[in-house]
Amino acid sequence: MRSYLIARSLKNLYLPLVFLLSACTSGGLYKALPQKLEKDVSLVGYENIRAWGDSSNKGMRISAQKSLEQMRQANNGNLPSELNSLALSGGGADGAFGAGLLYGWSKTGKRPTFH
Repeated sequence: MRSYLIARSLKNLYLPLVFLLSACTSGGLYKALPQKLEKDVSLVGYENIRAWGDSSNKGMRISAQKSLEQMRQANNGNLPSELNSLALSGGGADGAFGAGLLYGWSKTGKRPTFH
């Protein structure tokens, strides 16, 4: 009976202890980029890799035009009758979702080739 009471007492202390200790952990290691700096950020060796869905982006248009021209040159001046393109969010907390989507789609054997 005594061991039962000790076990029950420990069990009743365990849950509050977990909550108490979790309050001591840090909320995150990284600070978000200030919004006023979003347009000034770049990665060395990469240009025009960030675009917003609610605005026009000159760099993305130029990239699309270059891609179409490369396809035209590779196909004797003709463009394919169908062109598949895909835009995924870079992520944040949901970044792995896009990778998982592509992985699962590929496993079905029905994922098209994207340009």
